[in-house]
Amino acid sequence: MFKPDQTLRTLLHRTVEQAVRYGKTLVLVTPDELRLQPAFFVALGHAWREANASHQSESGERSAMPRLRVDWCAPAKGVGWSTLQNKWHVRRCERTLQRERLTDCVQLSQCLLIGKASQHSSTIVLGITSEATELPEWTTAVPMQR
Repeated sequence: MFKPDQTLRTLLHRTVEQAVRYGKTLVLVTPDELRLQPAFFVALGHAWREANASHQSESGERSAMPRLRVDWCAPAKGVGWSTLQNKWHVRRCERTLQRERLTDCVQLSQCLLIGKASQHSSTIVLGITSEATELPEWTTAVPMQR
């Protein structure tokens, strides 16, 4: 069985691999009733920072750490109570990342459509969405098990 840190490292490794090798955005597909907590994003940020701690260019010079942009996609449901709760929850997660000083390496973005993987290595995109969301062709879905 994976430890949480090994699982996050594997997820991040696959995210980078999908972006660089295949030009696709890896998307973590969560069960509809699951809401990822701020601690998940903090652990993700620490794992990203650790994975990039010795990031060096091919010439051997130390270069800037690429940023992980997490596109957290929620299907549009109008302007109801659940939409407001989602916005507050995302803000709570963002504040936790700021408090942990992880905003230099992880950016949380609430969106309606998950972004396409970029050719630039300065930003890697990871998508997160629920099972109800229809994904574009430039994504690779990774369903979470219940």
